[in-house]
Amino acid sequence: MKRPIAQLGTQKKAFGPRLEAFVIDAVLLAVIAGAFAGVGAAISTNVLVLVVVGALLLPPFYFVYMEAAYGQTYGKKYSNIVVVNKDGSDVGFVGSFARNLLRVVDSLPFFYLLGIALIYFTDDAQRVGDMVAKTVVVETE
Repeated sequence: MKRPIAQLGTQKKAFGPRLEAFVIDAVLLAVIAGAFAGVGAAISTNVLVLVVVGALLLPPFYFVYMEAAYGQTYGKKYSNIVVVNKDGSDVGFVGSFARNLLRVVDSLPFFYLLGIALIYFTDDAQRVGDMVAKTVVVETE
C-alpha cells in the first residue's frame, strides 16, 4: 500500500467517508480478533487469555501503524480518505499516536458521540485527537 495524495480543503466532505471507514475498520478488526479467539479457545484457556489481551491491543497498534506508515487504514483506503498534518505533510508516528491515543476522549459519552459532533461542527472537521495532533482527514486524489 502506498501513501495517497491528499486533497487539502476537503475536510468537510470527508465526514461520511470517515464514518464508513470507521465501520469497515471496526468490522475488519472484529473479524481478525474473533478468528484468533476461536483458534485460541480451541487450543487452551491460557492461549485464549493471551489472544484476548492481544485483541485489546490490536486496534491501537493498527490505527497508529497504518496511519503513520501509509496515512490511512484499510477502511480509509476504501473510503478514499487520508490523514495528513494540517499543512498537508505526512502524519508520522508521533502525530498518529497522539490522534489515536485520544480516541478514548472522542468516544465519550458513548459511540463516539463527542468525536462525531466535533467533526461535524468544527471548521476543519477535527475530533479532539486531530486538534491535539494538528491533523485533518481529507479526500484523496
